[in-house]
Amino acid sequence: MQAAFRRSLRVHAKMLRSALAPDPAAPRSPARLARLAALMPPYLAVQTMHWAGFALDELLYAGYRGVRVDQPLFVLGIPRSGTTFVHRTLAADPAFTTLSTWEAVLAPSITERRVWLALGQVDDRLGRPASRLLNRFVRRLAGDFDDIHGVDLAAAEEDYLALIPAAGCFLLALGLPTSKDLWGLATFDETLDDADRSILLDFYHALLQKHLYVHGPDRRILSKNAAFASWAPALAARYPEARFLVCVRDPVRAISSQLSSITAARAVFASDPAGTAFPPRFQAIYRSGLRALRQAIQTEPARFAAVDMTELQRRPGATLRKALRHVGETVSTQLSQALTGADRQAADYRSAHAHQIDHFKLDRQAIRREMQDDYDAIRASAEARWQEVS
Repeated sequence: MQAAFRRSLRVHAKMLRSALAPDPAAPRSPARLARLAALMPPYLAVQTMHWAGFALDELLYAGYRGVRVDQPLFVLGIPRSGTTFVHRTLAADPAFTTLSTWEAVLAPSITERRVWLALGQVDDRLGRPASRLLNRFVRRLAGDFDDIHGVDLAAAEEDYLALIPAAGCFLLALGLPTSKDLWGLATFDETLDDADRSILLDFYHALLQKHLYVHGPDRRILSKNAAFASWAPALAARYPEARFLVCVRDPVRAISSQLSSITAARAVFASDPAGTAFPPRFQAIYRSGLRALRQAIQTEPARFAAVDMTELQRRPGATLRKALRHVGETVSTQLSQALTGADRQAADYRSAHAHQIDHFKLDRQAIRREMQDDYDAIRASAEARWQEVS
């Protein structure tokens, strides 16, 4: 944790210095300066609170270091490819434990979690007024994003968000787009040096240990992170007993959906007002992510099962059953019921999220030239598995 703390100080200092650097994605407009002035103090205060919690963990709950992270199941994939649906469906299995939104954002340390759980018990006795108010505030803050990615403090969420204290969460780049350190997180294996990767992987491992320490060391970690696409080879090496479900989608549609989904974040931070800086950066991120996922699948095909969004939309329960069977996972009674329910609901589902790649001035043919081979190779592995187990 000490190495992660030093990294946090170093990267946060660089982030703050770069905040006012001239860049098309970060103009020195009054709106942007006002937002940064309003948001940065509470952000830094929360990170200070998290690190105080981590320090107290070492004094009060040092036993977490002996917790084993056995046979985790990772849901990876390119962003906007169904990872949230897969994650929240699999979370129905009581053998798994996964971070909720409030744990990842408000209480990554054991100490903070104990405090929030105690406050939650008091709130429950009073009829949960604070929980309802806080959820209402979060949904209001999320705005239209809640229609794209359901926002709920109690819902299963990306544990990637718990890396924010170590300046290890790429999403911060939407607010501080001049930070090369933040953009580098999205192309993990290609950009970060060995020392930085090791620090972040160690910090992430400690977060998983802390979660199991609170929720039960006999349970298994279920982790979902679309932003971990380029982390796939490193995670496979770090957790040799882990299994992976890899969600993919036609890259043109996926990038279009991703760029549309960050519209609210751009407005909050007054970032990339012209809408021309982020699209090519995300195109590069998708290219790197698909390449890393293909490499990981081809290196250890028995540990990875690809899930194509087309099949996931058509028959989600059946698709996930076969993916789980491929990686040797047993489907519990509770999960089986959730998968059956997903199949029943699939016919009635209609996405309200409308988007077109042309709106973001990206060349769809260039995207296909760069990514189609990797996407087709990943999808072919899913089709081969489907035929084998059908």
